[in-house]
Amino acid sequence: MLAADDPAVVREVLLGREGPYADPRVALDPLDNLAVWLQGADAADVRCLADSLMALLADPDPVVATGAALGLGMAHASAGEVSAARVLAVIDGLGPMLERPPVGFNAATGPTILADITLVVARSASPGDDELVSRLLDERPGGLTVDAIASAAAPRFPDLILAGARRWLTSSDTGTLVRLPTHWHRVALAGALRPYSGEAIERVSVAASMMGWDPADTAALQAVMRDDYPELTTPTGVGGDDRWWIEAGSPYGPVVWRSLSGSVALEVLRDGMAMTMVSRVLSAELVAAYRAGGIAALSATADELRR
Repeated sequence: MLAADDPAVVREVLLGREGPYADPRVALDPLDNLAVWLQGADAADVRCLADSLMALLADPDPVVATGAALGLGMAHASAGEVSAARVLAVIDGLGPMLERPPVGFNAATGPTILADITLVVARSASPGDDELVSRLLDERPGGLTVDAIASAAAPRFPDLILAGARRWLTSSDTGTLVRLPTHWHRVALAGALRPYSGEAIERVSVAASMMGWDPADTAALQAVMRDDYPELTTPTGVGGDDRWWIEAGSPYGPVVWRSLSGSVALEVLRDGMAMTMVSRVLSAELVAAYRAGGIAALSATADELRR
């Protein structure tokens, strides 16, 4: 095993001058050598390697800095040993040094090295890192689109994405929509951003086929995207012409709706076998409690509605 805690050694691997070596018949670039190294590394080695890669983000050679950014993503995928907060602190300190085009690696996708490392931060953020992810979505470092960042964060932060949907996203941002982890979250997000264009609906249709979604789920989602499913885009029993969308909640749990006029409603599934839903537009006092304490502050109201 090479010295994962020695940035000089890791640098040579990123430049293709040090092994372990990937099969030259399949290797695309030195990042494949890093992948071979990770296959034989335990968690402690991966942590050391991540530290070395973070140090190499400041390397004056853009090939090394690019490889370090991409390597951190591989280290996280391998063992989850990359701290998003630490990486963010490193890139804050480096500033404009990362605003260079990525060089030398086929896996680079962003317009800058900063863009690629930002995606690593978004993917490696842990539960509780909501403020960190919100900052990325607000600032969009490295020239990334908000959809690229939100797509990277969506599998781990679906509730955050849903809560800030109309702040961050538009109906053209289908990458985030398809990467949400549940059908419920996808319908909720589509309801917040509806209507979608025919082109956007087709993109989601292609993704649904590739990801093996249930056709009935896909059809329901597409109907919401067309704004043609009032039962899924309005709180049960709340009349009027106001436009509503889901802001928070969970499948089978209490759901908070917000309207364009500023009203807030709570919807719950009633106890019993009938699977009926009931909603109530909240008073100003309950809205204030929700804003201060989140959906948990509405638990008593939810219990009352269920009965």
